[in-house]
Amino acid sequence: MPIKLRLFILLCLLLQAPLSVAQRPGLQGESFSAHEPIFSHQYRYLERPTYYFIDTTFNSIKWYHQWNNANRDLVDYSVLGNMGGPLNALTYRPNTDIWNYYDLKAYQLYFNTQKDIPFYHTRSALTEASYWQGYERGQNFSIYHTQNVNEYWNFLVQYHRLNSLGFYNHNRNKQSNFMMSTLYDNKDWGYKAAAYFISEKLEIEEWGGLINDTLFEENLESNRILLNVNTPNDNRVMRNREFYLDQRVKLARLIPKDTIDSTNNRLTEKAYLGIGHEFKYSRKSDVFIGNASAGFYDNYFYSNGAYSDSSSYISYTNTFYAEAEIGRKNRFGIKGGLRNLITEYAGPNFNFSGRNWGVVGELNGNIAELVDVQGNLDYILTGDLSESVRFGGKGRVNIWKGISAQARYELLLQYPGFYEQFYYSNNYIWNNNFSKQGNTLLAYGLNWGISNKLEISNQSISNYTYYGADGQPAQNNEPIRISKFELIQNFTLWNFLHQDNQIYYQTTTDANRVLPLPEWVSRNSLYFEFSVFKKALRLLTGAEVKYFSAYNSPSFNPATGEFFVENKKTIGDYPLMDFFISAKIRKAKVFLKLEHFNEGFMDYSYFAAPDYPFPDRILRLGISWRFFN
Repeated sequence: MPIKLRLFILLCLLLQAPLSVAQRPGLQGESFSAHEPIFSHQYRYLERPTYYFIDTTFNSIKWYHQWNNANRDLVDYSVLGNMGGPLNALTYRPNTDIWNYYDLKAYQLYFNTQKDIPFYHTRSALTEASYWQGYERGQNFSIYHTQNVNEYWNFLVQYHRLNSLGFYNHNRNKQSNFMMSTLYDNKDWGYKAAAYFISEKLEIEEWGGLINDTLFEENLESNRILLNVNTPNDNRVMRNREFYLDQRVKLARLIPKDTIDSTNNRLTEKAYLGIGHEFKYSRKSDVFIGNASAGFYDNYFYSNGAYSDSSSYISYTNTFYAEAEIGRKNRFGIKGGLRNLITEYAGPNFNFSGRNWGVVGELNGNIAELVDVQGNLDYILTGDLSESVRFGGKGRVNIWKGISAQARYELLLQYPGFYEQFYYSNNYIWNNNFSKQGNTLLAYGLNWGISNKLEISNQSISNYTYYGADGQPAQNNEPIRISKFELIQNFTLWNFLHQDNQIYYQTTTDANRVLPLPEWVSRNSLYFEFSVFKKALRLLTGAEVKYFSAYNSPSFNPATGEFFVENKKTIGDYPLMDFFISAKIRKAKVFLKLEHFNEGFMDYSYFAAPDYPFPDRILRLGISWRFFN
């Protein structure tokens, strides 16, 4: 599609935004969120001060986009082959946690972190079970139960299981995730405690992609299981375990609650000062089980047969903090503390440990519903990771009738992960002394309607760490700049016709071409909403197309579990089209999805990464049932 035509389409969408008077109300409205828990069905996250109401509506497909193994919207990622496969990022999202120096590589989004853990506050017990089909005799099942023991105390238990065979030889993926969280908040006593535990395991058959893409592109063999793959005997096992406990006690209420003033009016302002302690234990591991018989890699240093390489990371984090807050309608809060981080990075032939001390701080506030501000500062003072820093802030101003302006800024300076610094294995050995990687971000834009937004962002990256053509980490000595334009614009006409759009346009200044990204990424949906059988059955039916423009995608390396810059193949410029029917019967949601229904309409050049085709056309069924007991 010519660039002038694409820009014209974007302009039309923007011009239509203020004219679309039938758009749905915004999620920012009081009916969807609150700063204080209401004894209803709500949830919140530790890093956000807002409680969100559980969405029981059925007038959008937001929930539908989260029906994947990551349980989140993957609009700007491409999944390689099977559910649970490596995720090829189509936009750049840096790690913003300067206290974590080991992630689970191209599979990280399949694992929960602290920011992903929900804490509920429910009026009655709530249970929800979901099932949807995987690829080729596969299934994905998830269930959770949450309830309040009393007005102050809630607990959540969740389990998720994946078993998907995949289309190709040696392409089966399995995952099991268990999570518990609990929140106790007694405002009368001034005591609050939040805790969670997660235990997750992902088992991958690392098939290595196709040996010969030509056989696929010319469709010479429609039975995909017969196509030869690069690594038919390699496997990977990843584990993630984490325990977290946060306790806080209010030392004093500076303005007692329910105070009556001289005119016999109840004061709405409050203030308190409190102290607390956070503890987090984290253990992550990655085990690669290879077999040299395939001869896929250039090096086999110590074994020419079956072998196993692994790395693991253990961390203990203790934070002592004080916090204060004043106000209700007009609210301001501040929190600061001292943090100790103990780390251990190890493998069969190496072991590194460290101890670091630093400071953490954050502030947030709002003026009624007009202005919201948040800020944070993390700085590591001593240890091997000293002088790492994260500083940022964001603000939002309501302009007029659901339209708000927002801006955010973030500065990051941190060392590359331990895995990039040192690794010893049968296929790769490296010992690097990389400099800190820097990242600055400035973004600004508008929000309106239900999750609609226009955001323009500019990022500057220094000492970018990547994996080169030899499969080993390297550091880029030239600055990289990324300018990104993101538009989300959803339309509704007569509560019957829906047209949703999410579009990214990005340009990069990258002299050494070490961070390849497509210029365009988009997802567009057109669907109808209506009722049948005297409104007993609510239906959503329509089609969706996902697209990214042509670019030299990085390749995937099974031995390291990372993408590396090879410039082997240009992929993209191919629309992936799905047709779906979704129905709601009382508390149950059912969907039927014909995925990639345009297979064969065009050429067979649909790749998520070099040697890794997207799945072929397949019909998938899913069901979700929610119980309010």
